[in-house]
Amino acid sequence: MLWNPSTRQRNHIPNPSFGGHVSYLFCFLYDSDADDYKLVRILTLQTIKTTLVDVFSLKSNEWRTIEETHASLIMSGSTMYFNGNIHWIANSYEHERRLVIAAFSIREEKFLEMELPCQRYITNLMVLGGCLYVGGVYSAEYGESLSCLEMWVMEEYGIKESWKKVTCFPYIVGEDLNGSLPVLVLCDPKNGTWKNITSYKNAKYYRKEVSLYVETLVSPYCGDGGSRIPVQ
Repeated sequence: MLWNPSTRQRNHIPNPSFGGHVSYLFCFLYDSDADDYKLVRILTLQTIKTTLVDVFSLKSNEWRTIEETHASLIMSGSTMYFNGNIHWIANSYEHERRLVIAAFSIREEKFLEMELPCQRYITNLMVLGGCLYVGGVYSAEYGESLSCLEMWVMEEYGIKESWKKVTCFPYIVGEDLNGSLPVLVLCDPKNGTWKNITSYKNAKYYRKEVSLYVETLVSPYCGDGGSRIPVQ
């Protein structure tokens, strides 16, 4: 279902033609060339290591399956729409198995691949200042001791050699008196400071992920309503 909270209008989208035991990613975007809003479904058929794309057009109110496919498996839980392409992390089998940024061009309706800065585990993609970032890059190979989670920026879009490591976030920032590990850590790489926001005893089993945070003075409350929780 598509829902506009401002107008409170909703559109019950018909189910796409194919379901089953597959991995899904979705991306909702505006296609300026077609002057149309589109819902894109990216799905992986794991048994044959193939990724397909379905596109729902708000104008036609119909799903359409793209003919081109990609030999890969989805490895991330979200997508990033940037520079006319939908991006996600994938294991590619096009030539040899390797971790890549897979992308789908909305205009040309074809798959693309971009090389990552390394072949270590990566948790998420981001966009900041007109550049593509990868965050939560493990600082060691699988099974080795981790010291930090790295963040890299692609300074020139699509150019492997333009990857640059921006900063490194500590993987674990100490324990409190109860032996709890941090769940949410606020890091300021410019000043080299780290602050534990919340902790939990079983935090070592959580998947670590890096997100961007920009300070703002905009209040999350409307007027005097809402419940305020003081920040210590």
